[in-house]
Amino acid sequence: MTIHLNQYPALVLNADFTPKSVFPLSTLNWQDAAKGVFLGKYVRVVDYEASLMTRTQEYVFPSVLAMKDYVQVKNRGVPFNRHNIWIRDEGKCAYCQARLKLNEFTFDHVKAQVHGGSTEWENIVCACQPCNGKKGSKTLRQVEKDHNMTLRVTPHVPTVYEIAAKARRLGGFGPTPQEWIDFLYWESELER
Repeated sequence: MTIHLNQYPALVLNADFTPKSVFPLSTLNWQDAAKGVFLGKYVRVVDYEASLMTRTQEYVFPSVLAMKDYVQVKNRGVPFNRHNIWIRDEGKCAYCQARLKLNEFTFDHVKAQVHGGSTEWENIVCACQPCNGKKGSKTLRQVEKDHNMTLRVTPHVPTVYEIAAKARRLGGFGPTPQEWIDFLYWESELER
């Protein structure tokens, strides 16, 4: 039986059972997880139902690990980049709500740079090329009057939990192992 390095990833929790990092998600491959457990750095919380048989024993793959010692995590926030803007705006044009691929969208400065608008979370939205071309350097009031276009999102600084939840919905992450669900998305809204 061949077991690939990334086949049984382990979610790494801090000692308080919150994810050590959400974006990017703190994980280890099964070999690093086994080594960390052996060295006493981690405590097993939940295991996969899969195991590896050696000549002398059975090794069950850990799915969720907790650090023995709490590590202070710096709140670095979500990096301001093209991919994260696309995720925050759920891959849609902020004006016409057309679905956009990551390589198709353009940045729109809600307050145009010629009017003093800056390139930051609170002033950038995803836009399709036709909407961005119509808006140009116009104000929101002008573009609504001239082209009947309305900004349908509020540009904001997203939390790491918002980005993680939206990336998951957009298929930005692979499938989440069932064993991890209880430990992730603490601050995201529950589905009804």
